[in-house]
Amino acid sequence: MTCSQTLAEYIVGLEFGGLPEKTVLKVKHSFADWFAAVFASRSAALSDKYVAFAVAMGGDGSASIIGREERTSFSWAAFANGCLGHIEEVDDGRRMSIMHIGTVEENCSFRRTNRRVR
Repeated sequence: MTCSQTLAEYIVGLEFGGLPEKTVLKVKHSFADWFAAVFASRSAALSDKYVAFAVAMGGDGSASIIGREERTSFSWAAFANGCLGHIEEVDDGRRMSIMHIGTVEENCSFRRTNRRVR
C-alpha cells in the first residue's frame, strides 16, 4: 500500500466525534480563513481566469465554484476553489498562522461535501 493510500484510508475512517477539541477548533479556524480568502478574491481579474479555465475544461456541472454561478466537474471545481483561495494573500503574518492551510485541505472537504449534497 502506498503512503497516499494509507493516508486516504486513515482520513476516510475518521469520525468527527473522535477528534480532539483542539483539532476541531483548528479545522474551524482554517475553514473560516480559507473561505474568507476565497471571497476576498471574487473581484480580482485573476479569479475570472481561473473560473473560466475550470469551466472550459469541461465537466458535468455537478459541482459549485464558491461565490460563482458557474459550475463544472468536481475535480475542476476543486481546482478553481483552491486557486481562488490563493489569489489574495490575507495571511496575518503571525508565526503560528503563517499560511492558510485551509486553501489545500478545506477545498477538498468542500468538494466531498458538495458531492454528498447533490
